[in-house]
Amino acid sequence: MAESKPRIPGTAQHFLESGIKDCERNYEFYCNPCHQQMCKQCRDEHLRSPEPKNHEVVLYQIRKPQLPVKKCKIHPTKNIGLICGDCKIPLCSKCAATPEYRGHAFTDLETIYAEKFSLYLEEITKIQEYFLPTSQNIQKDIEEDATEIKVDHGQLKNLQGG
Repeated sequence: MAESKPRIPGTAQHFLESGIKDCERNYEFYCNPCHQQMCKQCRDEHLRSPEPKNHEVVLYQIRKPQLPVKKCKIHPTKNIGLICGDCKIPLCSKCAATPEYRGHAFTDLETIYAEKFSLYLEEITKIQEYFLPTSQNIQKDIEEDATEIKVDHGQLKNLQGG
């Protein structure tokens, strides 16, 4: 299945350096399970490595963003990474294994986060595509109006003798 490449907002300001130790090349790829950015050479090495076996290396622009770390209040050594589909409560894996949640359906929060991130990125891009040109046109109109006002003001001063 071919992946569609989302539009990248025009906010990128500089190149991205590989996250692989001792690599100073720019990266363009990302391994979703490892949350590792990498250049083409590092990607090839990464894909050959035996651990982990299920690499999902994609272009950096279409990566799944890493879920922000939030600790479970009941199990402080565990990160919250699931949401109970029945109760709509975020849980750690230890909470999900308790009898209270037996038979409930769970969804990986990282998947939900990635979907929402992608939707918001699309919305931001749409907003930028509309508002940036619009604001530039308004700025041009204001500059023209300011120039016209200055000319009119100058002419009024000359008429008043002064």
